[in-house]
Amino acid sequence: MTEHSTEHQTFVQEESRRVKIESAISRTLDASKLKHQDDRATAVRAIVSKLEASGASFKISDRNWLVATRGSQTLNLQNEVDHILTTDDRIGDPASVQAAVAAGDLTVECRSDLTTAAQKVAFISKHGYPAWAALPIHRSGPTNMDPATMTKADYNKMDVKQKIAFQKTIDEEQLGQILSRR
Repeated sequence: MTEHSTEHQTFVQEESRRVKIESAISRTLDASKLKHQDDRATAVRAIVSKLEASGASFKISDRNWLVATRGSQTLNLQNEVDHILTTDDRIGDPASVQAAVAAGDLTVECRSDLTTAAQKVAFISKHGYPAWAALPIHRSGPTNMDPATMTKADYNKMDVKQKIAFQKTIDEEQLGQILSRR
């Protein structure tokens, strides 16, 4: 019997880990009330990439459960996946978000959550026009405030007052790096 190289064994272990992570994300998608766009494999890989870009890391427990963490904090994977599906319309299906809002499964967080005139009128009647005017047009995720990883899109989410306060905490070179990141 031939023994395989360390390189081969490492490759097999890493591939097994990747498959376990993607399988867990796929199971999480099954449990979500929200739907994804594209095929399942594309959506799963996009979600994993988005989670890793936000600082999440994954461990496989001794019982083959996926444990997602950000720093030292354990994450609720279902909440994280649902958040991505609601805030990234390249991954999540906007129609399923609107349907979940209409069914009362999600709260109204932006104007695009309400699709019919009747829904908009009901919202304004219940909460008032100032609340309607304060809603952003589309859902957006939290703003990454870490100068080392902040992107131009994160920077542009801030209002003028927030930008001024933020600029006091960084130098010109850091601002240039932020504005060049996509």
